[in-house]
Amino acid sequence: MRSQVFFNFVRKSVVVVSLMLAGITLAIWIMGRDGYLRIYDSGWNPGRTHFCYTYGSFEFEYRLAGTPQYCVDPSLAPAWACVHSRQYGTLIRFPMWVPMILFSIIPVWALICIPLRASRRRACNQCAMCGYNLTRLPEPRCPECGQET
Repeated sequence: MRSQVFFNFVRKSVVVVSLMLAGITLAIWIMGRDGYLRIYDSGWNPGRTHFCYTYGSFEFEYRLAGTPQYCVDPSLAPAWACVHSRQYGTLIRFPMWVPMILFSIIPVWALICIPLRASRRRACNQCAMCGYNLTRLPEPRCPECGQET
């Protein structure tokens, strides 16, 4: 019983966090529609790290102090995901839809697959939570997990 409660808590927490991250990604996309949105910039000591949204892609860059403005010329970097590492620093760029898909997989799975599994178990006279066979039980409660049927 306790393991099922803990599993449900973890599952719901992961779904909530994934939805929050998808919402944050969507908010960044909405706020950065005019082309550029700086999310984080560390300044120049000892190096510079910045994370921004530029024209449909996220960009993370780390530069050593005293280097040119870009460690890799952004016009040379493709629109698809790329990682450039040079003597001055590193540039990582990936499109906007990658985090949206990654953060949406878990909530979609939780909203579609889990209820389908529970309904299939009920149709086969099994406990919806743990799958225990409930045929010829004297009481309407699962002896394995304690869930009422």
